[in-house]
Amino acid sequence: MLLRAFLSVCKLLPLRYASRMGTFLGRIMILIQRKELRIATEQISYALCLPLLPAEIMAKKNFLTVAKLTAEAFRIPEILNDQSTKAGVACSEHRPPEAFPQFELQGDSELILDLGKEKQGSIVLSGHIGCFELLAAYYVARGLDLYAIARSPNRQWFNKWLTTLREDYKVKTIWRDDPSSGATMLRAL
Repeated sequence: MLLRAFLSVCKLLPLRYASRMGTFLGRIMILIQRKELRIATEQISYALCLPLLPAEIMAKKNFLTVAKLTAEAFRIPEILNDQSTKAGVACSEHRPPEAFPQFELQGDSELILDLGKEKQGSIVLSGHIGCFELLAAYYVARGLDLYAIARSPNRQWFNKWLTTLREDYKVKTIWRDDPSSGATMLRAL
């Protein structure tokens, strides 16, 4: 319920304030989601062989980041339209990198677009680093046919919201727990 109210407020605020609201929500989630924080801390501690205190600090930073990214993801259509409008490119066109002057991608980001030009499927793995929803929307806006493969969220309303959000910027979702997900992945390739 708190997340629903948060998302409604974020839609009304200018983007920079929505991001700040996301960070604020992350702080609240740290306080009320104690079980999830403990689980995240233990998993980080185990995976990275860290003592519990540094793992908890890392888990808390992750909570803050995820909440901020949720606020940003909620505004993706607006962000993409704003960026392309500033560059003078129609939203229905596939847009060159210049249409996104405030996006900074590191590494060989054109390699992914080159894979898309091959007209055969590819699988690109991405960690939850930065706003991965915005990254997917960016590549679709650049002309890539893209599927996101994900675990279904625990809350059904959030699942519906995420599916709608992705559909708004033309990213198709393959839910891993769907019995037909394997066949869908093969068709996407």
